[in-house]
Amino acid sequence: MNYGFSWSNIDPNWKNWTTQQYREALNHPIAQKGFELDFNAMKWADVCVMVLPCGRSANTEAGWMKGAGKRVMVYSPKEQEPELMYKIYDFISDSMFRINDKINRV
Repeated sequence: MNYGFSWSNIDPNWKNWTTQQYREALNHPIAQKGFELDFNAMKWADVCVMVLPCGRSANTEAGWMKGAGKRVMVYSPKEQEPELMYKIYDFISDSMFRINDKINRV
């Protein structure tokens, strides 16, 4: 069973890492396994729904998905500061129903 990735599984003191320690941790077997699981899921998926607000990982994943030729929908349930570069994505909505309709209109 996969319980998700956490830096604390590598080092409980991860919040105090230097840049060098962070670079080294990216090659730790736990980080490698977490990355492989996430990246394989991204390659498998046809569509990405980025839920706002979100963090760096979600933004990176959505950008990779779009760059790989996959459709990316942005779900913004609350008013957010506009982001110009979200123009590259396929659809932005505050309604999951509308996003679902767009996804199913292939």
